[in-house]
Amino acid sequence: MNIRKYIKREASHFYNIFEECKSKNNKVDVILYGAGEKARMFLSDYDNIDVKFCCDDDIDKIGKFLNYIPIISIEELKNHHNNLPIIITSKWSDDISVRLKSIGLKYIYHRFSLEYLMHLDELQEVYNLLEDRVSKVIFLGLIKYVFNQNPSIFKKITFDENQYFLEDIFQFGDNETIIDGGAFTGDTLESYIKQSKGVFKKYYCFEPDNNNFNKLKEYIENLEIREKVEAYQLGLFDSDKTVRFSNLNSSASCINMFSDSFIKVTNIDKICNNEDITMIKMDIEGSEYEALIGSRNTILRNNPKLAICVYHLASDLWKIPILIKAFNKSYKLYLRHHNKKCWYETVLYATL
Repeated sequence: MNIRKYIKREASHFYNIFEECKSKNNKVDVILYGAGEKARMFLSDYDNIDVKFCCDDDIDKIGKFLNYIPIISIEELKNHHNNLPIIITSKWSDDISVRLKSIGLKYIYHRFSLEYLMHLDELQEVYNLLEDRVSKVIFLGLIKYVFNQNPSIFKKITFDENQYFLEDIFQFGDNETIIDGGAFTGDTLESYIKQSKGVFKKYYCFEPDNNNFNKLKEYIENLEIREKVEAYQLGLFDSDKTVRFSNLNSSASCINMFSDSFIKVTNIDKICNNEDITMIKMDIEGSEYEALIGSRNTILRNNPKLAICVYHLASDLWKIPILIKAFNKSYKLYLRHHNKKCWYETVLYATL
């Protein structure tokens, strides 16, 4: 499959505008839907766009400005659209897309769309690296969704809603030592205990969110096999440091440059320097790439099974697979999506 041609077919309007602007070294005129934190992050990430308007549902924001960009209502959007690409920066992109389409607006795209257009070669490289047909079908489905915002695609590309410990990809023994990055309140640990019947060597949990960590510790303390589980109230990253963190007391807590809260982060190579790690799982809200950098020596030494989420950032879809292959070109890469309703829960699996 030629990814460039595929995207051109799925989103010819945006593709042609982007390519024309790039050839003339011009900025791409767009409208953002959403004037909150994700919009601020989006604006900080791109210097090749000219945002004409931001649109938002919050009536208190209408008539104000975001980074000097006027914020308009959905009624005004109908008058100012002018066939410009509308990029939805809100996490509720599916609902917003349906609503915008219902009032006759078109050319509506996910916030990852611009990044995908900027990295067509990398997308092609990863598509070629994927090991099986199922992975390639899922990969194309994810791209299609970003450009058409139709969540019905997820029913077609979700083959198993259970995640991480996939026995059709991985083989598990009685002596596993597992790192769980983003352990939340113990849901993934619970899943593996059930699957393994509690037979494993060691299980390391990393969870920086205060409320989540307290619930995780309580869960572990009530386990009969608690001596085999260690929990750290730390985030995973490429080195030891202190970073801004949202602390939402939910599964969405993440490193966030706009937050007033802070957490400590560490790297797997330091914590597990002498351990024979057999599997690394990461669902850490956009810090997966940096955490893998901080796992380099562990991965080179142990060649562990890897289950890494690749849906938090647009670049996860290519940066993470390419990085894993750089660690060891013998890794076989599989992509699986585990949610029939929405974008969340796409996981890259790697094994020798």
